[in-house]
Amino acid sequence: MSTLQKALTLLTVLGILLPSAVSGVGFSSAQAQNIQAMTVVSGKYVLTAVSSSNSLNTQSALSLNATTSGVIFFVKNFGTKSIRSFSIDQQAVGSVNLRYCESGFGTNPASEICIDGSTSIFVALRNGTFNVLLANNLGANNTIEFKQDSRRTTLNTVSVSVSPQ
Repeated sequence: MSTLQKALTLLTVLGILLPSAVSGVGFSSAQAQNIQAMTVVSGKYVLTAVSSSNSLNTQSALSLNATTSGVIFFVKNFGTKSIRSFSIDQQAVGSVNLRYCESGFGTNPASEICIDGSTSIFVALRNGTFNVLLANNLGANNTIEFKQDSRRTTLNTVSVSVSPQ
């Protein structure tokens, strides 16, 4: 038998024996199993400062004339997903108090007491960007009531930007 024939015979034998030898050593096929159900939901976050709870999405900063008795505005969720935390940017002349009530302030914008009897949450007294963490999720098409009050009458701009929950 020539060297070439010996080599071909060896390759033929290895080709027949090797797959069964490999599977016999434990190299069988593997399967991944997901034992928990997964739900994937898409949506969007769109928050805007608006002058009333019924306002349309202006997609711009809200300009307010803050007074010593306070001016009410709303942050409205125009998105499709609930949100619990966001940042609010306040730019004003002089110091301006910024507070919110999840249940609303009611008819008296000068009050610091919310409709449900709780005290409003203080956010800021100066210019800058401030994080707001709500006690409850703000659902789609819902609002939360904010109040600005100033020690003098000034034109104040409020803009809202969203941060993930």
